[in-house]
Amino acid sequence: MSVARSNATRRPQGIALVAVLMIVALISILAYHLVSQHLLMVSFARQSLEVVQVRQLARGGEALARQFLFEDWEDEARREIDALNDVWAGKIETLSSDNGTIELRISDATARLNVNTIINEPEHLARLQRVLDYHEIDRAVADRWLDFIDEDLETKGFGAEDGDYLLREPPFRVSNQPVTSVEELLAIVELTEEEKSALRTSLAALPADVITINVNTVMDEAVVSALGAGVTRADIDQLLESDREFESVEEVTGPFAVFAGNPDYLATTTQYFVVEVRARQGEYRADLRSVVFRDPATGHLKVIARDFGGRVDFEDQQARPS
Repeated sequence: MSVARSNATRRPQGIALVAVLMIVALISILAYHLVSQHLLMVSFARQSLEVVQVRQLARGGEALARQFLFEDWEDEARREIDALNDVWAGKIETLSSDNGTIELRISDATARLNVNTIINEPEHLARLQRVLDYHEIDRAVADRWLDFIDEDLETKGFGAEDGDYLLREPPFRVSNQPVTSVEELLAIVELTEEEKSALRTSLAALPADVITINVNTVMDEAVVSALGAGVTRADIDQLLESDREFESVEEVTGPFAVFAGNPDYLATTTQYFVVEVRARQGEYRADLRSVVFRDPATGHLKVIARDFGGRVDFEDQQARPS
């Protein structure tokens, strides 16, 4: 009798012990899950904070570049000319602090051909075609780009409108307005990476009324070749190898008669600048490319385009000439 009673007593105790162990196990699993989620959220928050900080560091580099450009404008002796020997031009500035490192470079946006001008008149389309010729790229690309940004839906030459792009995967429509980045145009045509790289060096995306090329700062041979219909290899070399501190267009068209046909497309100063910044903080990096407008009357600077999406590699670009 006593043995049977003892077994009956132990059975509920054993069940209770198993139940307690299961509860403890469930609590341990829940605690582990909560701690893991907490650590994940902390890690995510820390990472987000560091990404925001390195981006703000890049924005600080952009602000510093704007200060350089304003100080350049304050120099009245140099206000009517922008050339490669200006303090801002092409040089890579490196600044380090406890918060990280900033590398920045300022270049003249009007040393490149503005693709948005092709909606203005045929001559601007011809200039783009000459750039394509120099890089040995099919001229049909110019027609494609014209149809992409002009206001109508009429196909011109070898161009394409909505009907062509809506059949692609994924489908998209034409812009029917000036683009804010050359990348938008490079994405709609089939080009090799080498061709895209060459065009990035030759082209810019600025307001459509910016039609001039600054002959004091142009460094790209393809852009020089586009300045006139009869520009030769010798003309390109002669201009790029000259001491370029022209104070007026007349000083250019005198010794370089080949450029005299379209003097309205030439300039010796600029209002638009490209600011490239590469910021590093710990293991994080931010690349920023901005287009800045400088008011020639007041020196006021305004960012008209800002892009964190690309990669800034100073080593892959043309160095400032000595």
